[in-house]
Amino acid sequence: MLDELQRDQWPVQPSNRAARCTGVALSAAAGLLGACVQGTGARIIALVGGPCTEGPGT
Repeated sequence: MLDELQRDQWPVQPSNRAARCTGVALSAAAGLLGACVQGTGARIIALVGGPCTEGPGT
């Protein structure tokens, strides 16, 4: 699998930050969990590579 990794097709310009919509992703994950597994415990694991730069949480 590691041999198949490729360089990002949309590189970020040196003066800009990468767009990360972590807040929206966590909100969508919580909504899906709430709809699919009501009344039980569940976890959302977020592996993020930097600060949220787009949407809620910026």
